[in-house]
Amino acid sequence: MTTVALIGVDGAGKTTIANKVLEMFPLPVKYIYMGLNIESSNYKLPTSRLILYLKLRAIRKKAAQTGNTDPTFLTTHHVAHRKQKRGNIGTIFRTFNRFAEAWYRLIIAWFLQVRGYLVLYDRYFLFDMAPNVGQEAAQPLAEKAFYWTLTHFYPEPDIIIFLEAAPEVLFSRKQEVPVEYLARKTAAILEQGKKMKNFVCVDAAQPIEQVYADVTGHIMQFHTSRDVQKAFDAE
Repeated sequence: MTTVALIGVDGAGKTTIANKVLEMFPLPVKYIYMGLNIESSNYKLPTSRLILYLKLRAIRKKAAQTGNTDPTFLTTHHVAHRKQKRGNIGTIFRTFNRFAEAWYRLIIAWFLQVRGYLVLYDRYFLFDMAPNVGQEAAQPLAEKAFYWTLTHFYPEPDIIIFLEAAPEVLFSRKQEVPVEYLARKTAAILEQGKKMKNFVCVDAAQPIEQVYADVTGHIMQFHTSRDVQKAFDAE
């Protein structure tokens, strides 16, 4: 079966499109979150569950101390928690756990493909770890090592679909991070996409039904062409 990575920055509509694919796509589909945020993942290692528990406990403690009653603050998704300083031991542990998580979820994907499912990836580690354009040298050493390993040893999805829209459009939908951040992440994704096979862009500024039609059209076109190629090779 086929693996499809759905890529996009905040506000692109990845979750909405992924849910529609799960509900409406004619082929059997299984969903795997393939990004860095542990709280979002539907498959977690025991070590990741422990990390998440400790993070959420620290967040709740901080909220109680500061009197913060904003419910969105009590999740690891909040922008205030995106950059945290860690010591050397914490950085090393986090990096090794990310390696383990990346391969754990990939093994699950292989198992699901054997069972006949099309596997839909929400995000992909390679794109989450891609450095900002022109800022490669500033990337922390641990992140450089993780990114290098991914680029050399981690397999690509069969097809990568980037939900692309102007940063201003994305910001109008989800005003959690600055327009400048969205622009940098968009540029990093496009730069990474140039290095990979079967990377396609879909205009995420369109009405959601048209975005869904474009996404599923690319999936079916790839899936069908690969089946035709397999039949041709078997002759």
